[in-house]
Amino acid sequence: MKTIVIISAVEKEIEIIISSFSLLKVDCGIYPIYKGSFKNYQIYAIYSGVGKANASACAAVVAERYKPDLIVSIGSAGAYVESQLSIGDVVLVDTEYFGDEGAKLRDNFLSLEDINLPLYKKNGEILFNKIPLSNIVIENIVRSYKGLHVGGSVTVSSCSGYEELGSFYYRAYNKPLCENMEGAAVSLLAYRYNIDCIEIRGISNLVLNRDKDSWNFDIALENSQKTIINFIRLCLV
Repeated sequence: MKTIVIISAVEKEIEIIISSFSLLKVDCGIYPIYKGSFKNYQIYAIYSGVGKANASACAAVVAERYKPDLIVSIGSAGAYVESQLSIGDVVLVDTEYFGDEGAKLRDNFLSLEDINLPLYKKNGEILFNKIPLSNIVIENIVRSYKGLHVGGSVTVSSCSGYEELGSFYYRAYNKPLCENMEGAAVSLLAYRYNIDCIEIRGISNLVLNRDKDSWNFDIALENSQKTIINFIRLCLV
């Protein structure tokens, strides 16, 4: 039996998945985790807490404990204005970027590659801010679904609260579609363990001057979770 682990920042981002697959809460000792099965897959859903530190620690625990065949990072995201996405759209992330790792100068930003400080270095392979996800699984999803937006996402410690900052990340990291607070950390951890990893983000807001009245987390989280539910039900054999 193969194993899928679904990681979110908060419980609301996996509630529909838990209900759809009748996952039951079990004692993990560290994180609240829900467990169940579908077809020949063991499914775990877990929420880590917000931010890169929580996400990385949680992903390490599940990688060691459950030896998953696939890690799914899921949650909401803010879309960059230049992406032309709308609230409720779903992004299938194919590349993650650590957005604010590097050196901030008065009028410039130096990436980790600019200062030659890699996040990952093994067997001649070096990763700086850019972290790839699983192309094979992504291609499988793309063949099965219409309407998904495929592209990059930037993981930040502080969400962009004004449009100009979002535009900076959009220019700096090869025109990503959105930003989040956990995805790159999960992706890097999965990469270290040689575990397939995908990321699904529902768009809850646009990266504009911070206006919470225009946000819609409910539709973002519903659409992102339904995408993963359909992927598990229809694409996995």
